[in-house]
Amino acid sequence: GFEPLDGTPYMSGTYAGTHHTLRFDEQGLKYVRDVDWWTWRACSYTAAGPWTLNFGDSIRIVWATVIGSLSPEKAWEVGSAWANENATWTGPSKLPPPYQDYPDLAPTPNDEAKDNWVFTGKDSLFQNAWNAQWAVRNDYKVPIPPPAPSVTVTSLPDRIKVEWGNEPEAADDFAGYRVYRAIGHPGPFVDEGRLIGVWEPVFECGEGTSNALTQVYEDTDADRGQAYYYYVAAFDNGVDNDPGVKDVSESLESGPFLNRTTRAAHLTRPPRTLADARVVPNPYHINARNLQFVGEPDKIMFMNLPPECTIRIYTESGDLVRTILHNDGSGDEAWGTLPEEHSATEEGQIISSGIYIALIETDEDSKILKFVVVR
Repeated sequence: GFEPLDGTPYMSGTYAGTHHTLRFDEQGLKYVRDVDWWTWRACSYTAAGPWTLNFGDSIRIVWATVIGSLSPEKAWEVGSAWANENATWTGPSKLPPPYQDYPDLAPTPNDEAKDNWVFTGKDSLFQNAWNAQWAVRNDYKVPIPPPAPSVTVTSLPDRIKVEWGNEPEAADDFAGYRVYRAIGHPGPFVDEGRLIGVWEPVFECGEGTSNALTQVYEDTDADRGQAYYYYVAAFDNGVDNDPGVKDVSESLESGPFLNRTTRAAHLTRPPRTLADARVVPNPYHINARNLQFVGEPDKIMFMNLPPECTIRIYTESGDLVRTILHNDGSGDEAWGTLPEEHSATEEGQIISSGIYIALIETDEDSKILKFVVVR
């Protein structure tokens, strides 16, 4: 709906001599929805110049998009406390002026404590802006960690094997590796009223650790049926950091988004016989998700299977719902590989409540299992 620029400024009500608009409270506004353009979307415009450039002249424009907030873990902690009406805050208030002008924005100590925590995100926002400014002023002489290694994760009957390449070891100040693991989601992520997918270190090796440098970690602490995600960070010893730019004693490590896995690994067990086969959970009840598989709320498992078999799932009336080929040599098979395939028909529809029959067949024998689904 904008008209072509005719010299009329798009912005009004700015600070004198700037293109920065006044704070909402300075405009007499209480809520962001009180702004005239509340329902608009793209409201950011950037212009530079004008300049008169001679042949061979150049200019440099630096643009930084800065974001900052509470960590997902802290946000979950504070939000849960606020929901339970026991949020607390100590120290000076971080609430901006509108809270003094409109006390009903935080009518209770519980609300005030929660909002104080929310506004600590401003500290992160400003710190990130200063970091960007610092990088430019130092001509981008920014210490960087070694590159992240390539990663392979293999699900095995008694462990999950994490292997990685040696690409980071070419860095002069390379020191070692750290393996991180998340359960249920490559998050963090809130699922069914709980925070899952929190990354935690499970192994480190190399300089300054208690383990010799290696390129493999075997996770034997994994629980059967749970979904696990991994990433491997390479870290340095800091000796090559430019003097005066960053503390030479500070070690840097590569981040999680460079090689984290997005497809779950699952601990399996050695194969068994048809006589041992069973369905878990049985019954499956949708309201008991917190007792089932973290981050995989619709997951149903067939356990203690032979190394190779075919699983056909039928309704009580005999309609075929899903056929699963189990041939990986383990004793476990999930109903669906990806979360959207769990408890789903061949056409991708989530099954309804009822009694289901699983026919498990090998070349020599077969077994029937019945299980109940309550949704």
